[in-house]
Amino acid sequence: LGIDLHRVIVVHPENQPDQLWAWDQALRSRAVAAVWGWLGRVDGRWMRRLQLAAEQGGTLGLIVSPESIRGLPTWAEAQLLIAPLRRPSEAVATRMSNSFDGFAYRVELIRARGGFAGGACVLQLDTTAGQLRDISDEQASPLRVASQLADPAPPRGKVRA
Repeated sequence: LGIDLHRVIVVHPENQPDQLWAWDQALRSRAVAAVWGWLGRVDGRWMRRLQLAAEQGGTLGLIVSPESIRGLPTWAEAQLLIAPLRRPSEAVATRMSNSFDGFAYRVELIRARGGFAGGACVLQLDTTAGQLRDISDEQASPLRVASQLADPAPPRGKVRA
């Protein structure tokens, strides 16, 4: 996927306090571009601390959590729900490239600070070529994913002025 593995550091903390400390230190460091990993249930104070650490270091933090903690405070700028598509609709299946390995995911914007939630798209991952492609509609393009998530249709029963 274009990531130089010589520049990746993998940390395996033994317990949650060590894990949170590692996240905090990595996010605060200006030498770190991004921190990505699993973070289960964490109280709101720690989530706020991680947000402040990311702001201080200018570091991108990508936290992967189970859907069971959805709705808990995270202080995140955005929350995405990513689910594998086991049976894509007929319209989506016709846009899936035969050259791809066939991994397809539905990505939904659950929450966005200062924005609208509810936008969704379908992405297909080609693990061989390291490509991610938007197959939500006939004009599939990786550049449309962010705008599609950021500007979804208004919720039912509500009209934007």
